[in-house]
Amino acid sequence: MKELTAEQLSANWEEFIGYIDKYIPGDRGNKLKKFYEDRTERFMFMPASGVDHYHSAYPGGYVEHVNRVVRASLDVMELWKKYESSLDCTVEEIVFTAINHDLGKYGNDEHAYYIPNPSDWHRKNQGKIYEYNVELAKMPVPDRSILLLTSNGINISENEYIGIKTHDGMYDESNKYYLMGGYHWAQKLKTSLPYIVHQADLMAARVEFEEWRDNYRDGAPQKVNKPKTSKQLTDSDKPLSEESSKKFDDLFKDF
Repeated sequence: MKELTAEQLSANWEEFIGYIDKYIPGDRGNKLKKFYEDRTERFMFMPASGVDHYHSAYPGGYVEHVNRVVRASLDVMELWKKYESSLDCTVEEIVFTAINHDLGKYGNDEHAYYIPNPSDWHRKNQGKIYEYNVELAKMPVPDRSILLLTSNGINISENEYIGIKTHDGMYDESNKYYLMGGYHWAQKLKTSLPYIVHQADLMAARVEFEEWRDNYRDGAPQKVNKPKTSKQLTDSDKPLSEESSKKFDDLFKDF
């Protein structure tokens, strides 16, 4: 299982909050930022899925996944523009949707969506690192995402609503209503946003699966990489200083 350092967790969180600062202006941006910052600790340590071979099923995996989806959404948006799509949405709407597409995996303020799987057998043999928290009411992740936003006074546009609702594409049967259109051209989606965010999410999840497959499967690295020289080492590669190690221990002491 991938393990993030305290420095990596902090850098990922700063990147995440930075997208709100840059792309979500005004009162709505302030409300969204406050919502996340009031719950920083939970969000920083959340996994993005419960099974290791799905994607990012490790502490900090959620924020890392969302950041990748935001970056990919911006890149996919440019690709659609290159092929002359009118988009029919704003950059703010695309980024807002990408930031919040998996928000429902937070659960609620009383109960986390994912909890550690107590079964060592299932963890080792089926990769089920986390399990669904049965204390939560049964609700699809996109619906819970929208509920969390609206119940905290964060307005969403029609485009954002549909984008969050359908970000899993045709993997979710309930999305057929939106994505398959109807017998009349006017029943098709009026924006490319849902396709852009879905493609970004699909790509991010695939890349994260490949990372697990190539580097963390069976609990050991699968690739044999040449050791980096001291000049090639990034800050995240270098050994933690004594001060950083203490901060890391303090951060993880309750987990």
